[in-house]
Amino acid sequence: MNNLLYYSESLAILFLSVYNKMRQYITHVKEGTIVIINRKQLVREKVQQVIAGYSAYAETKEVALMLKKELQLLNIDVHEDITNMGSWFIPVKSEVIN
Repeated sequence: MNNLLYYSESLAILFLSVYNKMRQYITHVKEGTIVIINRKQLVREKVQQVIAGYSAYAETKEVALMLKKELQLLNIDVHEDITNMGSWFIPVKSEVIN
């Protein structure tokens, strides 16, 4: 019985270790299902949102930094609203002068 308890504790520690390393990739946990999203793919999707004229939200500082860098490389002007929960990237519409 003691061996079983030891292995259960070892598995729990291993699970928590892996979970903590993977936490940056985990975006949603629902009913025992973990959805893992590649950060680069996430940034590409958010850039497309901004290009389409919609605001984009980044929950983590890492994704916000990657998104900001990508938008700067593409010369896309945005207003960045940084909150304690994440960052909003709001496209700035330029006025057309006739």
